[in-house]
Amino acid sequence: MAERVKEQGPPAEAQRQLRRGYTTGICAAAAARGAALWLTQRRCPDRVTIRLPVGDEVVLPVQGVCRSETAARCCVIKDAGDDPDVTNGAAIHACVEFAASSGVSLDGGEGVGRVTLPGLAVPVGEAAINPVPRGMIAAALADLVPDGAGWKVTIIVPGGVELASRTFNGRLGIIGGISILGTTGYVEPRSLDALRRSLPPLLDIVRAAGYRTVCLVPGNIGHRAARRLQPPPAEAQIVEISDFLGFMLDKAYERGFTAITLVGHPGKLAKVLNGEWQTHSKYAPMANAAVVECFAGFGLPRALVQELKVLPTVEAIQQAVIQRGHADLPAMLAGRIRELVRERLKGEVEVSVHLCDFAGNIVGEAR
Repeated sequence: MAERVKEQGPPAEAQRQLRRGYTTGICAAAAARGAALWLTQRRCPDRVTIRLPVGDEVVLPVQGVCRSETAARCCVIKDAGDDPDVTNGAAIHACVEFAASSGVSLDGGEGVGRVTLPGLAVPVGEAAINPVPRGMIAAALADLVPDGAGWKVTIIVPGGVELASRTFNGRLGIIGGISILGTTGYVEPRSLDALRRSLPPLLDIVRAAGYRTVCLVPGNIGHRAARRLQPPPAEAQIVEISDFLGFMLDKAYERGFTAITLVGHPGKLAKVLNGEWQTHSKYAPMANAAVVECFAGFGLPRALVQELKVLPTVEAIQQAVIQRGHADLPAMLAGRIRELVRERLKGEVEVSVHLCDFAGNIVGEAR
């Protein structure tokens, strides 16, 4: 099996210099506690103490929004620390009302998405408030539940629909707003890690839809090319994996997919020739030399090999060999990538690789 290397994120030393933030889940819990305190004590607190799932206690500032005799609404402004989270600065509101039944009844309002596809941690039809945040909200209100009654809590995120348009929610079938997330209560300042965590659920959606095959593409170029395959995969089978090629291949293998179709530009995919399975330019150098070396190994004339070595991009190299009458080479390169992917997956998954150009045209295939 091929060695799994070079999939690290930013160095740990750099991370220690960055500031943590708080998840939407802990912000919702703090807002709910603030609203319940305001309703029961008739005084809006300026901050509340919340215990995180990891055991830490944190103090978050709370803003009062409105109050009546039976309901109160507070908000917490999300601080994502040094992580470039799209919800940083969002106002996470909680409206808390007295309820006749005991316990905590929870729902989402404006700006909180609703689950429409199976395969996620939240059932279809419910607000996209994940299980850990649901537990945090209930725990934040546990000592404030009135005798013989309970709470009805509605989480609201003004502007959540627009924020959700910059996330993967639409692909996950979460419609109408953001998700309320978090497992520890903290947002670690690692944007690559945040993206990495968001990708495997896309595979769960494909499996829940009944597919045993999946089409992985690095981004828009690969997505466009995937639609041109014959026959094209269903749109629901196409999953954008960003730079996490090795990671997502492994996750697809773990989920029991029987076949994987890989579609993308060799500028990304050919990095596996050097053992680079995290393809971000920050961690994996350009694949120019590896592609030229691979073409040379396929018998390309030495003079043309020397010309290719000075070309600035993989796209230029690819176009040069096609224009010089070696249109079969991209397919041979796809075959070599396919071999490496199958090695990584222990030869237990059918793999096809389709390489494209920047326009999304398929130029080489290994089925």
